[in-house]
Amino acid sequence: MGEMNTSNMAITMSELLNKLHDVKRAYLWKLSQKHNLTPLQMQILECIKKFGKDAPPSSYEIAEEIMLSRATVSVALKALERKELVVKTFSGKDRRKQFLALKGRAEDILSETAQYEDIIVRGISRLPEKSVTSILNVFIHILGMMYDEGIVDRVAVCLKCAWCRSVSKNLYQCDVTGRRFSIAEAKIGCRNFTMKEGEKHAAQLY
Repeated sequence: MGEMNTSNMAITMSELLNKLHDVKRAYLWKLSQKHNLTPLQMQILECIKKFGKDAPPSSYEIAEEIMLSRATVSVALKALERKELVVKTFSGKDRRKQFLALKGRAEDILSETAQYEDIIVRGISRLPEKSVTSILNVFIHILGMMYDEGIVDRVAVCLKCAWCRSVSKNLYQCDVTGRRFSIAEAKIGCRNFTMKEGEKHAAQLY
């Protein structure tokens, strides 16, 4: 009976995650139309903001992050440049390396997308810390399963990175930056991510 209830709850949770995805997609579509953008262009602006001003991404990193081809991303980036929402910057050491930064009213547009994330963060913040940690473990586990079964090509999560090592119970360290963190502070989409050799990504993290 317990297994049946767990199975039913798993199905319900999957349906709820799909619904949240649908809500986000509809919300972005609405904002995209308002600002004369496509949903993909809006997604790319969000991605650039996520990398931050101190570590602007390349077009290759954006393509990897949103899991689309570089050609598709390149077309969208050119449109964003024409709309003066994105600007290319160059590496001081190598002028051949180009990075993308937000420009003009891009920040104002993105401030409107924050409402969706804010509601989710506030909702999760009301849960006990142990519950949040368990949810994080489950999501990371599911991402690993999706990688193993070929649904996604890359799962850039700290706990699956070759540079990440366990220091003590629920405490990890990045050997690139020296940062120590708990599961709740693990990053997703870090540019220093390197896959652990021979590790099965669907391994339990509990």
